[in-house]
Amino acid sequence: LLFCVGVGYGIERSSWHQGRLLAAAAIALYLLMTSLAIVRQAGAPEDGLKQFAATINACTRPDDLVVRLRAMDYSLAVYGCPPKGIATFDFDQSKVIAPQLAALLPHLQKMPPASRVLVAYRNDHYFYRLQPAVSKLLSMISGMRSERREIYRNREFVLLIFQPSPAEPPRS
Repeated sequence: LLFCVGVGYGIERSSWHQGRLLAAAAIALYLLMTSLAIVRQAGAPEDGLKQFAATINACTRPDDLVVRLRAMDYSLAVYGCPPKGIATFDFDQSKVIAPQLAALLPHLQKMPPASRVLVAYRNDHYFYRLQPAVSKLLSMISGMRSERREIYRNREFVLLIFQPSPAEPPRS
């Protein structure tokens, strides 16, 4: 922007016609180049989401369940996440949670004893605004898989893994 102001001031002060045209072309080229970079960046997904999806894909096992909080389903689908054959459950914390928790319970109960639950969510204002619903979800999962670890966190995304603790007896 300062470059454009400086060149614009130079154009205004110059009496040379070709110099004015050259300076105007330089400003136009500069603005075009900067706007293309902004447009390119706006259309491309962030590396954080790509890395997040790769982490989920690398961590999942065939008997795991991936619980995706609101809007993570279509965000991760771009990267083929989770891999085909992995069970998923989409939890929308903005909707009534009791039916969703009731729908999740059979999934948790039919999982093999050594299986794990991965919870993927976006760490944003919306997540914190609906924290009570998420807390109920996490406490329900903790009741079935007591060992909780955070295996990925960056500025935007978090991946939690719940697994049976080594001392936990197998469920019947």
